[in-house]
Amino acid sequence: MTIKQHLDECYAKVAEAQINQKVSEAEIFATSSNTKRAWALINEISGRQAKKTSPHCWRRLQTWEALFTKLLGPPPSVPDDNPNIPVINEPLNIRTNEFDLHELATAKKTIKTGKAFRMTK
Repeated sequence: MTIKQHLDECYAKVAEAQINQKVSEAEIFATSSNTKRAWALINEISGRQAKKTSPHCWRRLQTWEALFTKLLGPPPSVPDDNPNIPVINEPLNIRTNEFDLHELATAKKTIKTGKAFRMTK
């Protein structure tokens, strides 16, 4: 056996050990539900690379955009940004500030635990 053959054999053993290590890691990741990392290792071992987006993909996106633009039509034209909306009902005298502990206690007393709210006459 020549030195070159011996060196090639050593490289092959190291490469095999590295692949076996990566396969073991992929199995561990797969059993621990870390599929993203497992697939990354499988792709690394197999030499498969991530797919690049093709020009066909961009054309398809442009086609979908044109279809939905045509389907939805142009944006509506509103003559005035602040139209004058008439008041139908006068404002009620309802407090809108934060409630206090007394109101919270009163509300808790009126609610029955485990029951849905039902309007009564």
